[in-house]
This record gives sequence, C-alpha cells and structure tokens, in this order.
Amino acid sequence: MKELFLSEGELDERRKQLPERLKQYLPDPPHFAASFTSLDQYTKVIGIHQGVNRGPDYTSWRVSLAGKQIAIGYYEVWLYEKSRGMAVRYLLNKAYLHVFVPHSAGDEMPLVYLHCDPQERESSEHYRYKVAPHAHFEIAGNPWSDIHVPLCDGRQDEVLSSLACLDQAIERAVEFVVQQLCPVTGKLDLAKAFRTR
Repeated sequence: MKELFLSEGELDERRKQLPERLKQYLPDPPHFAASFTSLDQYTKVIGIHQGVNRGPDYTSWRVSLAGKQIAIGYYEVWLYEKSRGMAVRYLLNKAYLHVFVPHSAGDEMPLVYLHCDPQERESSEHYRYKVAPHAHFEIAGNPWSDIHVPLCDGRQDEVLSSLACLDQAIERAVEFVVQQLCPVTGKLDLAKAFRTR
C-alpha cells in the first residue's frame, strides 16, 4: 500500500484547490468547480464539473474546453480509513483524467484516458504499468484501448513516495496530454488532428 493519505480537512482543501491546479494546463480554461460525492460510507470521490446539475454519476461529469470541441472529466477516488487510536484519514486509490471529442452521431467519443492506480497490488500482472500515471488510447478501440502506456516507467517508487510527488507527476501527465491535443497556438484544431468515426 502506498502511503498517500490526507485528513478530512486536507481532503476538503484539496477539493477546493483542484480546479486551479488543473486550469493552469488547459487552453482558455472555463469556470468549473470540484465537488464531493460518496460511493458508500468508505469511499469519497472528488470530481470536476461545470454548473450545479452534475447528476449522481461522477464518471459523467464534464468540463467543456475550446468552444466545446473537447471535454474532460477528472476525478479522484479516496478510501476512508480509521485505525484504532488514529484520526480519520483518506487514502488515494485512483486519479483519472478522461478526454472526449464530439462524435458524428452527436454524442461524445472517448479519445484518451490518463489513469493512475497507486493502490494496485504488486502481485497484479500490470502493476508496473498501472501504479503510476499511464495512458489509454481509447480512440483505438479494443483490444488496443486496454494497453497501459506508462508515463513514469522506472520512476514508480519516486513518483509514489509522497502525495506531492504524485501530484507533480499527474500534473506533468495532464500537461503532456493537453499539449499533444493543442497545436503551438494553444488552440484546439481537432478537424486537422482527428477524424471522428
């Protein structure tokens, strides 16, 4: 288990700071917020969204960017822990960024997912690739979208040594994904970059 804990107060502070942390990497960032939702009494989720009618499913919360040519979703899953004689604290279980583009049918199509699963079991077949930030190219479809492309291979222990180090790695990965989607001008031109199915 990676020791990536926050107290309840620290977790609320993280929720408040999350939009500003992400905005620095987004082109023409819109106004958005981060809110809590609970999966059960032991799991809290922080997710970003626009507006107040976000619905109960945090995986569908979105922030539209660049004239609605692209949308992102970002959420973190935190697990409640209280040991004997210790204060309540939360352990980071997942940090996920999802990028979507418009589909010709009028809905959205997943483009790329940036995932981090710091509590992945070391005995897991894909531990080395999943435990630190990694990408999934969802637009490729199965079976290619199941491939975990590590962004910190060989540096997993360093990246997971503290929450601050992991945050830096996640922020660098978000910056990488956004820069690759945006030309040098900082504007998205998906017509040139992608063909929607």
